[in-house]
Amino acid sequence: MPEFLLVCSALVAALLGLILSRRRQTRRLQAERAALASRLHDALHSATLGHLAIGLVHDINNLMDVVLGHADLTRAAANLTADQQLSLDEIDRAARTTGELARELLTLGRAPMDEQSSTDASVRIARIASMLERVMDNVQLALDLADGLPPARAKATQLDQVVLNLVLNAAHAMPDGGTVVVRTRSDAQACISIEVVDQGVGMSPEVVARAFDPFFTTESSAHTGIGLATVATVVDQLGGRISVGSTPGTGTSIRVDLPVANPNPRGSGDPDDRG
Repeated sequence: MPEFLLVCSALVAALLGLILSRRRQTRRLQAERAALASRLHDALHSATLGHLAIGLVHDINNLMDVVLGHADLTRAAANLTADQQLSLDEIDRAARTTGELARELLTLGRAPMDEQSSTDASVRIARIASMLERVMDNVQLALDLADGLPPARAKATQLDQVVLNLVLNAAHAMPDGGTVVVRTRSDAQACISIEVVDQGVGMSPEVVARAFDPFFTTESSAHTGIGLATVATVVDQLGGRISVGSTPGTGTSIRVDLPVANPNPRGSGDPDDRG
């Protein structure tokens, strides 16, 4: 009789072990299926966004062609004052930059880094300063740009994307006005830094942790939440890094560090933006 009980106990233990093993396998398979479904959803979402981006870029370029065409027609008119001519030049520059930025959106996340690209960050920021001022309401722009910076290993349009989105984000944080400071520096780590500082509402640590997530925005914001995500994507593409310092009620500082270009490149970026 005791031997029979021992056999029964062993069979029950083996059966329980088999049941527990099957349950673990079932839970693992369910988790794997859920992960696959999530990745499939993300892939379909990304593909949809990609198609929308292509159409959006096409529409933007068509609109910029209209703007450039009318600017050329107006420029051909007689008796333009110097201020009017300057305004037309700004329209032309802004329209061309908008088209370049729109086309650059198509390369985010898939374009390899061009080791030959190089741009002087201080020169480039000074060049687009007037455009930056025009997209900020009730906010002043202050530039603190270092001279003689080594060129960053980046295309001019990539720097435009980073600086424009950082400045717009800073301006949005100051609904009552203030000053946005854009600063450039170089360090001994073969990097150049671009820092954008505002006097705005600031961010809590929880918001800072999600600030660069695509489509993340605070409840009080009416913006899309893709500006800082674009910055993060471009900086990652360039092999750089981002650091954030922010205190609620005081303001925010976002610093981007980018690698210096090859000192002996076989080619270069925009020749007008070299040091």
